[in-house]
Amino acid sequence: MQSTEHIVTCDKKTARIIRKSAILRNKDVVAYYKYIFNECDTNRDGQISISELKEFLATNEGDIPNHVVKCIHQKFDMDKDDQLNFDEFLDMISHPTVTETFKRIGSRYLKYVAESSVRRKSLKLRRTVTDTGMYEEQCTFNLCTVGILVLSVLQIMCFYVNRDNCNYCISNSTEFDPSKKYEIWRFVTFILDHSSESHLYGNVVIQILLGVPLEMVHSWRVPMIYFAGAIGGCLLQSVVLKCSALVGGSPGLYAFYSAHVATVLMNWKEMSHPFVQLIIFGILIAFDAIRSFVLHSYDEEVSHLSHIGGVGVGLLMGVIVLRNIKVTRIEKKIWYASVGILSSLAIIFVIWTASLDC
Repeated sequence: MQSTEHIVTCDKKTARIIRKSAILRNKDVVAYYKYIFNECDTNRDGQISISELKEFLATNEGDIPNHVVKCIHQKFDMDKDDQLNFDEFLDMISHPTVTETFKRIGSRYLKYVAESSVRRKSLKLRRTVTDTGMYEEQCTFNLCTVGILVLSVLQIMCFYVNRDNCNYCISNSTEFDPSKKYEIWRFVTFILDHSSESHLYGNVVIQILLGVPLEMVHSWRVPMIYFAGAIGGCLLQSVVLKCSALVGGSPGLYAFYSAHVATVLMNWKEMSHPFVQLIIFGILIAFDAIRSFVLHSYDEEVSHLSHIGGVGVGLLMGVIVLRNIKVTRIEKKIWYASVGILSSLAIIFVIWTASLDC
C-alpha cells in the first residue's frame, strides 16, 4: 500500500516538473505568467500572500470563497512560509485542479495562443498582457443582478394598487411631500409612485435597458446608484422649488446615464471599445435632454431639476462605488475628489433642505 502511494506521489511530482519545464521553455509564456505574478504581488516584494491572492482573484475571477483561496494558497506553499514565490505560483496557476478557478486568466492565455497559431508568429509581450476586454469578462448574470428588475416590478405593482384602491393609496405615504420632510423615507420612496402609465413604463423600460447591463458587471452597487440619484434629485428640487411635490423614478434613471459614463472613464483601458461606448451614452443623454426640454419645457409637472440632480449624483457615485477593474494613480485621485465633493454637497443640501419651510 505504501509503495503504491509512493508511486502515485512520484508520478504527480514528475508531472509537475514536466509542466513547469514546458512553461519555462517558452519565453512568451513565462513573460505572461510573470506579468500575472506581478499583478498579484501588489507590494512588489517578490512573494504573494493570501490577502494578495484573495484581492487578485476578486478582481479577475469574481467572487471565490475565502476558504477556497486559502486552501489553494496553502496547497502550493511548499516551504510553508505563508507566501508564494514565482516557482510556487507557476505550480499553482498551471495545475489541472486549479484550471477552473483561473478560467478567465486561462481563457485570455488561450486566446493569445490561438491568435499566435493563426498568424504563424509570436505576439509581442505588450499584446500578450493586454488588459483590453477585462471589463467585458466580468459580465455575469446571477441573483445579484436582478435588483433593478425587482424594483421595476414593485413600481408597477404600486402604480396599479394606487390606481385601483380608492379607499387608501400607498402614494399618500410614499410620495415626496415638502410639507412632510420630517418623514425622511419620502426622499427615497417617491420612486415607487408615477403619475401615469406612460410615465411609469417609459421609466421602467429605460432603467432596465441601462441598469441590467451595469448590474451584470457591478451587481449590488447599481441599486445604490439608483437610490443615491433619487435622493440627490429630490434634495436639489426641495431646495430650489421648496414647495413642489415629487413622484417617479426619473432621478434614479438619469443617474444611470452618468454612471455609465463614469464606468467607461474609470475602466477605459480595460474595455474593448470605450470611445464608442462613451459616444453612445453621450448621444443618449443629449437626445433625452433635448426631448425632455422640447416636449416638457412648459410642463410644470416634469421636474427637470431632479433630473439634473440625478445626473450629478450618478456621475460621482459611479466613480465611488462602481468596480474599477485596474486602479491607476490618477483614478485614485479622482476617487478621493469625488468622495469629497459628494460628501460636501450632501451635507450642504441636507442642512439647507432642513432649514427651509414650505
